[in-house]
Amino acid sequence: MTSGDVAADEAEILRALILLAEPGQVVELRALEVDNGRGHQSVYSGYFDDHHALAKAALELSPNAKGVYITLNPVEPALLARSANRIRQATRGGTTGDAQITSRKLLLIDLDAKRPSGISATREEHQASLRLATRIKLELTHDGWPSPIEGDSGNGAHLLYRIDLPGDDGGLVKRVLAGLAARYDDDVVKVDTSVHNAARITKLFGTVARKGDSTKDRPHRLSRVVASPEAVAIVSRVLLEGVAESEPKSKPSGTAIHYRDNGVSGKNFNMQAWLDRHDIESDGPHEWKAKDGTAWERWTLAVCPWNSDHDDRAAYVLMHESGARVAGCHHDSCQGKGWRELVELIEGTNVNPPQSSNEEWKPIIPFDEYAVPPFPVDAFPPWLADYCRALATETQTPPDLAAMLLLSVLAAACAKKAQAHVFGGWYEPLNIYALASLAPGHRKSTVAASLLAPVLSYEHELLENTEEAIVAAEFELSLMTAKLKSLKSRITKEEDDKTRTELLKDARSVNKEIANHHVPIRPRIVADDATPEKLASMLAEQGGRMAIISGESDVFELIGGRYDRKGAPNLGLYLKAHAGDLLRMDRKSSGSTIIDKPALTLGIATQPDVLRGLADQPGFVGRGLCARFLYCVPPSSLGRRLLMPQTVHDRDRQVFHTRIKDLFRILGEEEEERTVEFSKAAIVVINDFRSWVEPQLAKDSLLSSVDGWLSKLPGAVVRIATILTLSENSSATSVSAADTKAAVRIGHYLVPHAKAAFAEMRTVQELSDAVIIVEWLKAEPRTTVSAAEIRAALRGKLKTAPRVKTALVVLTDHHVLREIVSGEPRRPGRPPAERYEVHPSLSATSPSPETPESQKQADDHWLNGLFEKLRGSR
Repeated sequence: MTSGDVAADEAEILRALILLAEPGQVVELRALEVDNGRGHQSVYSGYFDDHHALAKAALELSPNAKGVYITLNPVEPALLARSANRIRQATRGGTTGDAQITSRKLLLIDLDAKRPSGISATREEHQASLRLATRIKLELTHDGWPSPIEGDSGNGAHLLYRIDLPGDDGGLVKRVLAGLAARYDDDVVKVDTSVHNAARITKLFGTVARKGDSTKDRPHRLSRVVASPEAVAIVSRVLLEGVAESEPKSKPSGTAIHYRDNGVSGKNFNMQAWLDRHDIESDGPHEWKAKDGTAWERWTLAVCPWNSDHDDRAAYVLMHESGARVAGCHHDSCQGKGWRELVELIEGTNVNPPQSSNEEWKPIIPFDEYAVPPFPVDAFPPWLADYCRALATETQTPPDLAAMLLLSVLAAACAKKAQAHVFGGWYEPLNIYALASLAPGHRKSTVAASLLAPVLSYEHELLENTEEAIVAAEFELSLMTAKLKSLKSRITKEEDDKTRTELLKDARSVNKEIANHHVPIRPRIVADDATPEKLASMLAEQGGRMAIISGESDVFELIGGRYDRKGAPNLGLYLKAHAGDLLRMDRKSSGSTIIDKPALTLGIATQPDVLRGLADQPGFVGRGLCARFLYCVPPSSLGRRLLMPQTVHDRDRQVFHTRIKDLFRILGEEEEERTVEFSKAAIVVINDFRSWVEPQLAKDSLLSSVDGWLSKLPGAVVRIATILTLSENSSATSVSAADTKAAVRIGHYLVPHAKAAFAEMRTVQELSDAVIIVEWLKAEPRTTVSAAEIRAALRGKLKTAPRVKTALVVLTDHHVLREIVSGEPRRPGRPPAERYEVHPSLSATSPSPETPESQKQADDHWLNGLFEKLRGSR
């Protein structure tokens, strides 16, 4: 066993002890498989009530131990006498047993990827465990659980919840872990159900996980605390029992049905062929055993068929040898979905006659909020994903903010240095326009500054390397200019024709030298508060490449004509600099500027009020500027932030800075723009995505309100895929299918965010039309309504069918109405339903007594928000 280059961190050990043990609590420190230097391995143990002494002992043990651990729960204080604040070689019976635990204070959810024993996890296995931990934490929080201590064990992930149970808990912790395993286990990551006993030891954060030899693919890693709340609240027994009760007692019941498929029923049904025929991406079959021991075949679905946001392998299908079939998704919002519902969704066929739906209504979404998914951070290369998460944790901001600005930073490095070639004449430049909308107080400028730091550092290095040559050239130019000025003065005063002729000859020679003299331009990568004219000049000087990445919204004021006497917007530069079209600008002050293939990158974090005002800027929507931005409108984190979050580790920050600067440096040294080709497999992926996008552009599609933006999305996904490829390998000449799939995931993330962003930019008329329908429904309550009924009743106010359609989109977006779909489920591109259910808050003259007060208040909040937004727009 070798120590490698990873060392334990004393400060991190002490931080962990503060979180995991009370002051003065007796803790057993245990080190497994310690190499004594003579080829023998032993277990060492000691009992401590002094945190600093424990930390020092752990530091000494970590370099030669497979792992360093502490007891999860308090041990009997008398055990301190076994080896008080010191380490000794453990003897049989000399470590803590379950009977010596005074109480249970922590519940450990230990997540590890499946792999051969005795070796470290790969980066992908490690990341998969961390992703599942995030999912479990979010879903348990949604169910009412308090925030846990989040840990990285080095090979997997830990969630540590505070509990208050006796040492003998009657098997509750064991049942909780079994319930979690049943809900979340997949073919990659498992919940360790063996860590239920009271005397369980857990990894001491701050020490190194050293399973097997440290290799490039399976390195040793430092364990650490990822995040912790200011106060770790106790999980109530009721919540614990709720999870424990979800433990399956036997094979799924009530959802396993026999279904005739093209004349083949029962055990002759070919599940794999059915999945392939319907283009359902899956992993399987793998053996899966129910609690009663019956064996099933299990396929894990890449994306949930009922909700495409569930792309974390939570959906599955099962098949028993008898022919019984089961389907489902572990997300709470998909509860009640089974094989019957899957067949109906995919094939548009009812397994049984439809039954009346008693589905509960979702709360009406306030008008300033939207149902949007979180950014798929794991689509980034691991070194970028790690930094993005760490920065979001440190600043207590949604990861979406860092992710979108990070994409802009990467684009700034790649733009004009490489281009993507998909096939034929389809080429894409690699600059992007990104816009993140968050309320004040979200530290947008702090996040932007952190991501820009390595870029500005590299820019400063460029300036230092060129400054001497620039100063020398400027000095030579000043001498020549002074000489020419002197000659001009002498010429005007000289009376002798011959002498004047000689002076004129000298003056012409100097003037030619001045014209041919080159003064290098000071390199710039990032611009700030620049007018369109100044920005065009900078683009010309810097070879057509420039970036604006900021936590402020000044750029929109500048585009809108802040410094123009008439206040007229200057959109030409921004439209052409996104597409790479030839740019020619003629100005009295600066003359003519011509730029071939300009590449401007924008990464702007702004406030919702600015986003709402974009539609009011002349030409922003009509000329397509708004359609060029990639939007994110994540939910606010205000009111839920930790006061003392985990900061970005110095090592992680250094890795990020070094790799970003290397990316700029390597690409910046290339004199000609490199063409990065899409591989055949990548072309298949992007064409699959295009085949999904195309039907959405139909005028009756539910995404038709953003069709201008959506039509540009495949090009944006191509740009992102190529940027991801170059960020991992700056010398790459082809884009892989894996990077394209990652970019497609980001593309699907962007769709609902764009829909929310354009909803914020809705016009006064669109809001007025929604209000007209709401007021009519309140005046004439009904449980269902059709588009035709609305058009007939409001013909005098809503003049055209498209106005009615747009208003219905507004109301369905916010759960005021929901579609009633008859027959087969609506496919992308099919016209929206002609009939809608009306939310109970509007479908009766008085609220239902069963409606919770919080629901009534939320519904009223939405309606008031709609009216306030309308008044503000006027």
